[in-house]
Amino acid sequence: MKVTVIIPAYLEKGNVGELSLRLHKVFAVMGVEYDIFFVIQGDDGSVEELEKLGKSAVLNLRWAFFSEPLGVGRAFCYGFRHLAPDCTHVLTLDADLNHQPEELPLLIDESRGQGVDIVVGSRYVRGGSQFLGLPFWKFVFSRLVNDFLSYTTDLKIADKTSGYRFMRREVVDLLVTHSLSPGYDFYLEFMWKAHRAGFRIVEVPIVFKWRVAGRSKMPKFRTLVNYLVLLVRTYYDIVHEKTSRIQ
Repeated sequence: MKVTVIIPAYLEKGNVGELSLRLHKVFAVMGVEYDIFFVIQGDDGSVEELEKLGKSAVLNLRWAFFSEPLGVGRAFCYGFRHLAPDCTHVLTLDADLNHQPEELPLLIDESRGQGVDIVVGSRYVRGGSQFLGLPFWKFVFSRLVNDFLSYTTDLKIADKTSGYRFMRREVVDLLVTHSLSPGYDFYLEFMWKAHRAGFRIVEVPIVFKWRVAGRSKMPKFRTLVNYLVLLVRTYYDIVHEKTSRIQ
């Protein structure tokens, strides 16, 4: 197994160093080969932080730099097109330490199950939590989106918008050829298209912690609109498919 970690990072100077070191420690303890690829956006000194760490022969770091934000979905897709040639699995997680690297062994162990393609670090299954410092608006927004798609589709996983995901490379290689949203609705769209493509998705509980350094860059109104458009489009696709089967 070799894992490529894809991490979009927009103005995350205060977090990229600690995240890299903690990921390295986890992979080293597990004896798993890895490389970390940051998609750095914004000139806040994040690159300089990575350059300092990159001088160590221990850490396996790569990055690309963009002076302006790409959007989280577009940044992920850029990273997906730059996987290590010999990687077998892909890990995604937030750059702001919302996701704890120390919980990664749970995802990797679950991925060894028969026919498992994607393991999601879930806030909404038994044992999971996202109440450690999370703003109330974000909790409500996330639950509404997740619950609506559970009621209207057969995608029954509890946390469809979690960015903490461990996947077989084949999932990424297929979905990166699709047209995917450049914004935060990418998380939901990716999961929906993976489900429609027949990939098996399972969940493990994680504890989601709100950031300590930096601030959230999610544009609330635009993200809400994008999610609503995606949900309507998804519902329309389901109705159209059912109608076509009847005919």
